Amino acid sequence: MSRTRIFIWGSCVSRDSFEHFIPDEFELLQYVARQSAISAYTKPVSLLTPPRLESSFQQRMVAGDYNSNLRDLLAAHGRDVDLMLVDLTDERLGIYVLPDGTVITRSVELIQSGAEETLPPGTHFVSFGSGEHFEYWTAGIQAVGKMIREAMPRAAVALINIPWAEKTDDGRPSSNSFGVTAADANLMFPAYVEAARTALGARLVRAEGPITAASQGHPWGEAPFHYTESVYLDVTRQITGKEGRRVWAEQGTGERTGGHRENSPALTNEEVLRANQLTAVNLGLQITLEGEWRNHWIWGRTRASVHQFDFGGTTYAFDITIDDSGHCRIEMFPRDRSVLPKMIETLTRWSLCAPENIKTDRVEISMLPLPDDIVTKSTVAALAESMSAARRAIESERSRKVS
Repeated sequence: MSRTRIFIWGSCVSRDSFEHFIPDEFELLQYVARQSAISAYTKPVSLLTPPRLESSFQQRMVAGDYNSNLRDLLAAHGRDVDLMLVDLTDERLGIYVLPDGTVITRSVELIQSGAEETLPPGTHFVSFGSGEHFEYWTAGIQAVGKMIREAMPRAAVALINIPWAEKTDDGRPSSNSFGVTAADANLMFPAYVEAARTALGARLVRAEGPITAASQGHPWGEAPFHYTESVYLDVTRQITGKEGRRVWAEQGTGERTGGHRENSPALTNEEVLRANQLTAVNLGLQITLEGEWRNHWIWGRTRASVHQFDFGGTTYAFDITIDDSGHCRIEMFPRDRSVLPKMIETLTRWSLCAPENIKTDRVEISMLPLPDDIVTKSTVAALAESMSAARRAIESERSRKVS
């Protein structure tokens, strides 16, 4: 069984969350860190060479920032990506604009290497949260959003938005990050997050501030964005729909086995309805379309879900959304575009696809009205039967012609 393929653009927040995904089901294709959206959409740096760093990972990341290589990596891997994880933590230290207009992200590695002290005259520092930074950054994130849509048109994007922890797991105030406190960060980030959500077409993965805590035992040390393991397990559950795996031994945190939170916010009636409707559609599709179903997850507090299954050696993905009127839109993406014509032929024969709903890279299967009350087993059965009836009729007619 093939694994869901992940591209990360972000910090340890996304990378540590991915670490809690089930390894047999998810594969990390590429990881880009220490690269601001402003650096990612501007030209590579030619005035300077990257500093020499002892860590090969840090060296790659800083060199990638100097080379503004996110665009190239998206182009190289985009067609293979199922899901992109994004977080904005690496934006926190601002950027340097060099005299020729190229950009370097101010990262921990840049600071610790001493390279920022030798930048050429005329270099301009732009601090995170300033009006100037937000203006440059908004243009950058919009450009990155366009890159993503062009490079990976069928991949889902998850924007992980976890407030910085103001307390550690033993109740102490958390440390700051190069002068940026958790309280300050939590005031500045929301505007960036909203701009990123819109520009990237991303679904937000949230956590509530009061339930986050900085971990004393985090592998990378204490920081307001190095959380207790329950936070990463919650993110994993929201993204994958499954319980993640524990990978760190944390003692005395008061976390429950399995990573459930004592104070997890309750779902509203509407959210329960949408989740049930999405589950109904998922079950209907599973009954109707025979194949090996790989993954199914509902996106937390949104009206959308992602499903994947293998059929005839080809992997398909469903992007399912429920609108305000209760109608369901199902878009079907083949991992390999060459099988799209065959998929269209099959879905058309099953009366699940109208010609006007055929796109260049996907098919909109149907618009199904769903009830306004809680979906029951009979609803699922009726939905599956309506989808299966067309298939049975076509198959019966084909059998008579053959005989």
